[in-house]
Amino acid sequence: MKRLALAFLAAVSPLSAFAETETVTVTDESLIGPWRIGMPLWNFVQRNVSIDYGPMRDAYCRVEGRRDDLHVHCLLPRTPLKMGDGDMSLHGDAMHICWCDFIGGEHVDATQKTPGVFSGSLTVRVTGIPVFRAPSALTASRIVVSDSTPDAGGKSAVLAKLLAGIADGVPLSSLAQLPAKFPANADPPTAEELRGLGPVRLVAYLGHTTPPEDYAALGQPSLPGDDRAFLMQVYDVEFAKGERVCELRTREDGVVNGLVCA
Repeated sequence: MKRLALAFLAAVSPLSAFAETETVTVTDESLIGPWRIGMPLWNFVQRNVSIDYGPMRDAYCRVEGRRDDLHVHCLLPRTPLKMGDGDMSLHGDAMHICWCDFIGGEHVDATQKTPGVFSGSLTVRVTGIPVFRAPSALTASRIVVSDSTPDAGGKSAVLAKLLAGIADGVPLSSLAQLPAKFPANADPPTAEELRGLGPVRLVAYLGHTTPPEDYAALGQPSLPGDDRAFLMQVYDVEFAKGERVCELRTREDGVVNGLVCA
């Protein structure tokens, strides 16, 4: 059993510093749950086949699986990482995450430098050869949530009600007004998926997505055909039979106009 001294970080508002820590002994299985990974925004430049890296942002992910078979699902629009399933492995204090196929992919290599915080790098590799490396170091940490976690986003009840409605078979169009197009692998959860997870047990605030001005710094403030470049609140949702990390946005009149879960 792999062990390391890991200080899990309490979920806090992204506008404040990480708060009180608790030192515990961690196994592979206890890495399961929500994570915050600092990742760079990016823009692919076709004319010279390069990547322009922008400012760092907090990306929110969910780790699931069993010993030696951990998988990572992230909400990562406009970063080099592919949305969807990645693989995580832990060897002593060294952690590796890979979003890969048979040609190549994106790799996170990080080491626990201080209690509770992994520090490392992001590299894009093709056939095993490093092609692009983000210039800034990234950090990664598992987020501990509870029913006492403050709801800094103020949307936990809205999200719980929305997910319950979808699970009950209420047409999504009557629950929310979502944009017509979503990025690949970023559709809202289906009724079948949510019914399989069972009732909601906990909705805990994790943070928020990058504001539009950070996207604008790269010269492309929104994704093609996508309305998600506006601020969205991020929550960890624990069900009776599973977990999801969800982004939610509402208009000023309270109508939901953004929902993505991973």
